[in-house]
Amino acid sequence: MLSSIKIAAPTLFSKVITMKTHVDPNIFLTYRAKDIQTKMSSNPTCVDISESPEEALLKLDAKDYDQAPVVSNQVVIGWVLRRDLRGASSIENVLHKLSHRDLIGDESPLDDALQRLIKQELIFTIGADGVVGFIVRSDIERHVSRAHMYLLISGLEILMTKNLELEIVNFDILETFMSKDSRTAWLRARENSSDANPIEYLDTFGLAKALSNNQRIMNHIAMNKQDWLNYMFTLKQIRNWVAHGNTQELTAYPFVEIVHILKKAEEIVKRLNSY
Repeated sequence: MLSSIKIAAPTLFSKVITMKTHVDPNIFLTYRAKDIQTKMSSNPTCVDISESPEEALLKLDAKDYDQAPVVSNQVVIGWVLRRDLRGASSIENVLHKLSHRDLIGDESPLDDALQRLIKQELIFTIGADGVVGFIVRSDIERHVSRAHMYLLISGLEILMTKNLELEIVNFDILETFMSKDSRTAWLRARENSSDANPIEYLDTFGLAKALSNNQRIMNHIAMNKQDWLNYMFTLKQIRNWVAHGNTQELTAYPFVEIVHILKKAEEIVKRLNSY
């Protein structure tokens, strides 16, 4: 793969544009499951198997927790959902007993942990000393989770830029894909420098719209134009929530859908990286 691209831009751009745009997929493995876990050593809220469901429910209601580990003699034996406690006759009757499905290595990629949380609402992390912590869906709000998402989306933006540079014929047309504020900044920069690169003034959705006009790229990522634009519009919203710390908006969106959208972004990154 080319590590840099040189294009002699027509009309306004007499300078050869050179931008390094290779993305190392390993950057998406930067963060690990342990980076968002709640450590058992920090004495988190747990339900004891000997408690009554009413006692456990009051405990979780007080913290607004939807689930919690269940312990017996301070040893993790499973987990319980708050909604299951209502009307239960005992903790044991609603206990999700600890099994291999509940476990993930604490050094596993963070994305693997998020994927596992699609099917269930709590997983335990395993380290050298056994169960060392647990992860729940709300941990997607943590700074590390948001950093992971931002890295992934930024990688996709870089690769959209790369492929746009490969395919663009007339750089002037990129102005039509700029947001209002970006277009104002672009026109100002163009007045001051003929070397200003219009691609740098496209936001996430602007890049997506520009790429959507190239059928070869759409074929390569195996998406039609409208599905691509719909997907990228949603991804732009997630990017804004992540970048600006709007966790209220982020968590209001269904967790499972966010994780599926991010998984799709990983697939698109791989495809664009090979274009």
